[in-house]
Amino acid sequence: MFKAFTSVFKKKPVVAINVTPELVQKRHRLSQNLQQIYKSQIDLMNKSVDNIAKVPLINHYIALNDQYKTQYKEICNKSFENIDYSEENFLKLINKQLDFKVSELEAINNKITIDELLSLDENYTDQINDFFFKFHINRINASFSLKEYIYHESLLQKHSSEKVLNDAIKSTSKILSLNDYPIPKFVITKSQSEFPEIYCIAPHVIHIMFELFKNATIPSITHNKPITINIIDDIENENVIYEIIDNGGGMPTQMLGKIWQFHYTTSKETDRDVIHGFGMGLPLCKVFAKFNNGSLDLINRQGDGVTVRLTLPKFIEK
Repeated sequence: MFKAFTSVFKKKPVVAINVTPELVQKRHRLSQNLQQIYKSQIDLMNKSVDNIAKVPLINHYIALNDQYKTQYKEICNKSFENIDYSEENFLKLINKQLDFKVSELEAINNKITIDELLSLDENYTDQINDFFFKFHINRINASFSLKEYIYHESLLQKHSSEKVLNDAIKSTSKILSLNDYPIPKFVITKSQSEFPEIYCIAPHVIHIMFELFKNATIPSITHNKPITINIIDDIENENVIYEIIDNGGGMPTQMLGKIWQFHYTTSKETDRDVIHGFGMGLPLCKVFAKFNNGSLDLINRQGDGVTVRLTLPKFIEK
């Protein structure tokens, strides 16, 4: 599931690049930024060894500490600031670190057992939630920094709210079809005559929408209802709100207090596939929304359906 969206960023071929003082300065900025991120991640995992590592699932995250320490040492190399250090070798290192960022969450999920999920649910605390949130913010921040260096441009850009939505619907339909899931019907409405623009990292938002559409698919099809997406131009707050509505009967009351828990799932181990079963959907979507200077909220209409509101900014103040 995660590779389906991270692969949106295709690797560019390595070509001969002249190393200039400006390029060395760009390397320096990336190195300093990654050092801060990795140090934050290492400190987070070190502190968790004493505080929350008694929950078995947490140890799969803490086991990555050595890898982060290795990456920290790699990026501290002062040779990067030498004009004689080739850009080709630097890009090899950056791509290697990016490969780890792409695969580390999948590696964690592949180790998790149903007993560990149950134990986490029974012992879940605000402290554990804070650990997961910080871990994934750091992970996404590192991946974002690496990709921006490789692509030589900002990945945080203005986009048509309509285009991002249509891309998300196409991606969702393709992934559901490839995994033998039914494809729901979508109805799109807007509050203004024109579709407003949003300022975001488009693949992040597409990932969020995939998760929301996936969750709404079975309830909507079961009740023979479309998934409705309202695009609301919140002019007063300079935001755009995607209101994603299903009419699938809503969530059981006992689930509402747990839907934002990391790794909370009602799926059995035998039910897991690339689409669901690891309890990372909604909580990780909230992390992505936060990283894009937005927010994610859910309204349960008991007996009727679920409304999810994804709020994103129209611009970011420099």
